[in-house]
Amino acid sequence: MYLVPGARSSARVELPGAPCKVEFPSPDEHLVEPETYQEMIDGQVIQVAPSEPPHADRQFDIAYALRAHVADGYVGSTELLTRVSEHTDFATDACIRKAGTDADGHRYLEELSVEVKHKQSEASLKKRARYLIERGVRRVFAIYVHEQIQHHDGPDRTGRVIVGPVKEWSPNDDCWLSLADDSYIEDPCLRTPLKVRALTEAIEADNAVARALIGKGNPVALELKAEIYDQGESDGYNRGKSDGLRQAIRVLCQALDIVLTPEHRARLDSFNASELQAIPDRIQKNHSWNLE
Repeated sequence: MYLVPGARSSARVELPGAPCKVEFPSPDEHLVEPETYQEMIDGQVIQVAPSEPPHADRQFDIAYALRAHVADGYVGSTELLTRVSEHTDFATDACIRKAGTDADGHRYLEELSVEVKHKQSEASLKKRARYLIERGVRRVFAIYVHEQIQHHDGPDRTGRVIVGPVKEWSPNDDCWLSLADDSYIEDPCLRTPLKVRALTEAIEADNAVARALIGKGNPVALELKAEIYDQGESDGYNRGKSDGLRQAIRVLCQALDIVLTPEHRARLDSFNASELQAIPDRIQKNHSWNLE
């Protein structure tokens, strides 16, 4: 039985089940010294060694792909130290957060974080994901990297680096969920959707960056796209105007990640020069093979 305190009482009584709001320290109120090889997990200081090539190489490629996709008003970082709880302070490999500072002058918490899973234990990776989500990070991703050793002994010891899968932490399932290579990551902090394969393959990363720069209206990217079209038109006059226009359209579709089916290619081959001239503007406007 719970009784309301009298008017003169200063006691505070809370009914069972009432939600309790957890107050977190600001992300930049650190427990360890920034710019050192230290992190703190559950009150224990740990030494963080610099990464080896498979991990460091992937981190470099992730930053490259993310940078081109960051939406206006956001900023990306690597190895950003974040205070995630009263007794925990660590960094992820890459992240995106809102630019600027809050009313108290503190930087904003990251909204999207990416970890590279190389030699780190699965248990450690899960713990960090749980802490980040609990702290308020909206989405946490992990990119798995491992080496397949081909020659075990001697100075010729070699291996093949295998990258993938890409996984996202699911708070509801309390586990990592694998993402399909051909799927896209869509998020408010990304200006354009990011293809998952761009986080695991260098060629796809280049393609994704090119598409993102075109989508952002980057003047150099748009100038190069116009040059591609002009070059296609110029080559068309040398080999036949229609063939040059068709090639320019194929290049434009590839830059915009538009898949040309056999039916599309057959229809493209059936157009005359006059019809072909109108197609690039329609494709650019619709960002799809919709010529109506």
